[in-house]
Amino acid sequence: MVGLKTLEKVMQSTSDTLFTEHVTNYIYTHPGDFKLDFISVPEFVNSHIDKLRLTIDTQIDFENLQKLYLAVLKKYGMKFTVEQLLAEVDSNAELVKSMSEQIKQYAK
Repeated sequence: MVGLKTLEKVMQSTSDTLFTEHVTNYIYTHPGDFKLDFISVPEFVNSHIDKLRLTIDTQIDFENLQKLYLAVLKKYGMKFTVEQLLAEVDSNAELVKSMSEQIKQYAK
């Protein structure tokens, strides 16, 4: 999570559009200026990392996540688990292909 004060600090520190559009890039490249905490993810999540894109940077990202969310809601309702979400990803080859393509295209 990135708090409002951190967002304001980044905006005051740079006018580079890369950093103003992708604030976390600035934070990661200036770790001494911010408090960073990373959380560990379970192995079952980590095993999906090469095909799972849950960020919205493009219209395709939005459409992918919209499809995923609607499919998960239809099957499991509002209280779905991470395992159920990942199972839905695994069951949709078109979605996996699209997410993988986005990952490759926007790799840092």
